[in-house]
Amino acid sequence: MKLIKTALISGVFAAFAVLPVMADEVTIADNGAKSDNTVKIVDESSTGVLQGNATIVVTVAEVKSDSGDNTASKNTGGDTTVKTGDASSLLKVSVEGGSNEASLPEPCGCPDSNVVKIKDNGYKSDNKVVIKDSSSTFVGQGNLTGVLTLAKVASDTGDNKANANTGGNTKIKTGKASSTLKVKVTGSSNTINP
Repeated sequence: MKLIKTALISGVFAAFAVLPVMADEVTIADNGAKSDNTVKIVDESSTGVLQGNATIVVTVAEVKSDSGDNTASKNTGGDTTVKTGDASSLLKVSVEGGSNEASLPEPCGCPDSNVVKIKDNGYKSDNKVVIKDSSSTFVGQGNLTGVLTLAKVASDTGDNKANANTGGNTKIKTGKASSTLKVKVTGSSNTINP
């Protein structure tokens, strides 16, 4: 069995970006007449997940089994027998692609509730509250699996010679010859856990 070359290149990259969620509580109280009160709250939350796998396998192989090429020639007297055993060759290539699994944060990166209190303000007070909540989630996953197999698989029980024998019987009996090549590729997988 001769294995000439096998190359495996595998790359995995992942990027995570999570901005923390902040809870806001604002209280404006006990302001006098004609007071001017303004509250502006902006909550932004974003989650980004990027994952990828690249698996490239190149296999170059030569597998050969041989029980042949036997010679029983120029014998005098008696029987001459050439009997070869079985010859079998088996080459298996198995490649499993990469996998990605991402778990999103709880509770999905959404902002918590805001609490704003404006109370007990005086005559003709002007109160203004602006609240802006926003959240975004981006998940990207990708896989690339490439397999190249260049193989030569051979079995041989033949090419036996029994020539120029004098007297007796000459027999050549060969065994079984079989060759098998199996290539199995399992694809990649992506999983997102909410």
